[in-house]
Amino acid sequence: MKLYMKIVFSLLVFFTSLVVFQTNSLVNASSSWSGVYYDEKDLTGNTIDVTSDALKFNWQYDAPHAKVPYYDYSASFYKKVQGNQDYFVQTYADDGIRVKANNQLIIDRWSNAAGTYDSGLITGLGAGEHTVQTDYFENTGKAVLYAEVVPLGDWYGYYYNNTAVEGTPENARMIAAESDGSLKEDHGYNAPISGVSKDEFSAKYVTAKAIEAGQYIVRAGADDGVRVYVDGKLVLDRWTNSRYREDAVKLDINDNNQAPNGQQNIHWIEVEYYDKTNHAKVDVSIEPYSKNDAISTDGWYAEYYSNTALQGIPYVEGGTNATNKIEKIDFNWGLGSPHISVPVDDFSVRYQKKFNLSSSKKYLVNAEADNAVRIYVDDELVIDKWNSSVHSFKELMEIPKGEHIVRVEHYEKTIDSKLKVEFTEVNQDKFYDTVTYNYTFDYMVDRQVRYGSNKSDATGSWIDATRNQIAYYVNPNNFNAKDSASYFQFMKLSETANINTKEVNENILTSSTNKLAGLAKVFKDAGNDYGINEVYLLSHALHETGYGKSDLSKGVKVNDKIVYNMYGIAAYDGTAVLSGSEFAYKNEWFTPEAAIRGGAEWIANNYIKRGQDTLFKMKWNPDSPATHQYATDVGWAEKITSTINKVYNSIQNYVLFFEEPIFNEQPDSGYKDIIYPKGVYGLVNVDNLNFRTGPSTSYDIIRQLSKNTKVEVIGKNDVDGWYNIIVDGKEGWVAAKYIDVLNLLQVDLTSGTLNVRSDSSTNSEIIGSLVDNRYVAGVMSDNSMVQTTDWYNIGFDGKNGWVHKDFVNRIE
Repeated sequence: MKLYMKIVFSLLVFFTSLVVFQTNSLVNASSSWSGVYYDEKDLTGNTIDVTSDALKFNWQYDAPHAKVPYYDYSASFYKKVQGNQDYFVQTYADDGIRVKANNQLIIDRWSNAAGTYDSGLITGLGAGEHTVQTDYFENTGKAVLYAEVVPLGDWYGYYYNNTAVEGTPENARMIAAESDGSLKEDHGYNAPISGVSKDEFSAKYVTAKAIEAGQYIVRAGADDGVRVYVDGKLVLDRWTNSRYREDAVKLDINDNNQAPNGQQNIHWIEVEYYDKTNHAKVDVSIEPYSKNDAISTDGWYAEYYSNTALQGIPYVEGGTNATNKIEKIDFNWGLGSPHISVPVDDFSVRYQKKFNLSSSKKYLVNAEADNAVRIYVDDELVIDKWNSSVHSFKELMEIPKGEHIVRVEHYEKTIDSKLKVEFTEVNQDKFYDTVTYNYTFDYMVDRQVRYGSNKSDATGSWIDATRNQIAYYVNPNNFNAKDSASYFQFMKLSETANINTKEVNENILTSSTNKLAGLAKVFKDAGNDYGINEVYLLSHALHETGYGKSDLSKGVKVNDKIVYNMYGIAAYDGTAVLSGSEFAYKNEWFTPEAAIRGGAEWIANNYIKRGQDTLFKMKWNPDSPATHQYATDVGWAEKITSTINKVYNSIQNYVLFFEEPIFNEQPDSGYKDIIYPKGVYGLVNVDNLNFRTGPSTSYDIIRQLSKNTKVEVIGKNDVDGWYNIIVDGKEGWVAAKYIDVLNLLQVDLTSGTLNVRSDSSTNSEIIGSLVDNRYVAGVMSDNSMVQTTDWYNIGFDGKNGWVHKDFVNRIE
């Protein structure tokens, strides 16, 4: 037995020496692979020396050499590589494989297995040449061996005669990376490699790259489908037939702290590609992501997320180095999605672009979004519509001098999706448009006279408005001075104002407005939520509530609940408090805030969104005159404009859109009948004053009036024109300049209302209030007004009261 063991040991030494001798002679032969086939699968037995430029053997069921059996054989291959460089080893083998570098194991899968991919790293090589050894064995069945030592960063590709990257590769090769490390293959209409068809083929490309931790953009352009994996994780998936298109994702790549020293920053990149027919092309790159570099002034950089939270790995499009440029944000995706790899619902999008400005500029933001949208400038939120509503708005945005990044974010929940955001540089804050109605001005007036139920309160009580009054207020030419407060009745109410709530609270909604005080933000939020101008909302509320002094604004008790109604909704003439409070109770307006928001929603739904989106349209409804009109007050639209003008004068950043109506045969600016309260008198100041049937010299003379005749002045037509008077029970007209009015007063306020008191002292009881511009009659005694040094005695609601002279003007 001892003799037998000695003989076996001697033989092993002999054969080992032979193998070492053969190995040394093989690796010195060339830089290509040199090898030895063994007729046993354990690297023993008879040997056959071979050389090969590459280890690409798909023997299938054949033997690798005539002197080697079909199965149960093995082989060793050797190659020298240069030091001071890192490599990866890529293999595909059926059955076992083992790779060593300088006798250190790199891959060790010495087992029976169907075709299997393996890979490993060779790093830290010193100067000089180094030996790589690849051992292989075949058990039975198919025999395949692909193996290569590839410089780190270059690529190794496998090719298949199917479009599914399945089965045994037909061929393989090493592919040098482009100067930027990218993979590029453009086969045109030809086969990619020998043994593979020109159509309906696929490929698998593998590389290992040293990539420092950080954010990166992976770009993959392909005709047709492409997938990209990073460290085994699928990060880009566009597996579809398509002409050449680029897809990209942004992702974080972190060091692998479990890897050996020197290999923590090395990452495996795998690309799967298929070509269906015709042109075959694929290119893949990995570039560091820097917001400053990726985002440019030339188009938008986009990130698409498969959720509504802008989280995860996004697909990216546009920006620096992108094939697909995004010139503008104007997309109507309908029932689709912004990207082929993003779902049609529950997705989000982020667009970014640089604005490099030599001076501060204002931009008009015109946006439509279904659903949410918000806009940032340098991470500062400037426009916020982040909810699931459908949004359409125009707002002014100022971008300071210098370089800034504008970011637009959007999410879609379900059904239709749309996003349009335009930035237009503006040198003005006001935009004007007109709309022409295909009927005559007289038709509009006739409809209003017959069916409009228009009223006037010039006398201190509501009476039917005259035709002249209606014709005056319905004629846009009477209010077309674009710099006047009255022009605000043509302002588009569907555009928000972006007010400074602090300024409005300090200057407009002061403590004197009672329950409205300090609620600017409530008006602003209501405007944003319901798509309605907040300046209009608060101006409407101030008008309807008498600057917060009405019962409906202070609170009315209904069924043990205090309710509020800030816009006078359903506060009908004659039953205003009762009907207005019942409406508020029905809608649960139990706080001032609820009344502001609820009323805004009601106005938006019933008027603004129905096309009645100016004060003029709300009052006169020119699309269908004398129907669905908000107010019966003939001057309602103009009365709110003074407050609107005051608010806009207190804020700085805004854009205004106006739409002025035009009627066929519309007259120039015309006369308005001003109706004075009862008890206003005057004296004729000339002899033989003509007393006429109408307000011009073309009307018939009723009679002539002598000097110092006392007349009752009941109204006026035109500012300097004619007085409507009563003499001896007869009504007619005289030229205004020939009448000295004795006791006409007009309220003159800068804000709020004027208190009417029971006596000529601020300590006396307040018996009522008067709004700005209201006419009142002074109490008379022997053709003179009753007054003190500081107070006038006036007629008010059927009784006498007192007002301070500082807040009224005497009209003479």
